[in-house]
Amino acid sequence: MTMPIKEKVEALRNQIDDQIEGFDRRRHETRKIAFRVRFAVVSVSALTSVVIGLQGVPDAVQPHFKNTALVLSVLVTAISALEAFYNHRALWIRYTATFTELKALRARLDYLTAGGLTGLEDAPIDQLFEDFQTVLRNTNDYWFQLRKETEPKTNG
Repeated sequence: MTMPIKEKVEALRNQIDDQIEGFDRRRHETRKIAFRVRFAVVSVSALTSVVIGLQGVPDAVQPHFKNTALVLSVLVTAISALEAFYNHRALWIRYTATFTELKALRARLDYLTAGGLTGLEDAPIDQLFEDFQTVLRNTNDYWFQLRKETEPKTNG
């Protein structure tokens, strides 16, 4: 038994809207995280350079400055490793692309239904649903590929 066109359109509209809302939230979150991580790396790197390059430091304090520089450089390495693993910048870009694609799908749905549902065929709505699934699948595949690339390699 096939679903009436009105229910198909409403179900698709709700699913698209839910995903648009979710990807909008995720793209803003990942953008903030990407910015903060990049800012932390740049700031700590700059601070490390300042600590290393300070001149005229009394001999008694110099070991503290060397230790501080060491800790800061280790911190830069750790933050950079986490950044490479999670790759928030790449996710932000992907989530933004997905958000844009979903908005385009929503616009196509609105265009198809602008004249009402009378005479509207199942085929274009079914195609939009398939396109919707493809957008989500591509984003999911991208996420899995990103995780796979950052997975530690084992010899065995």
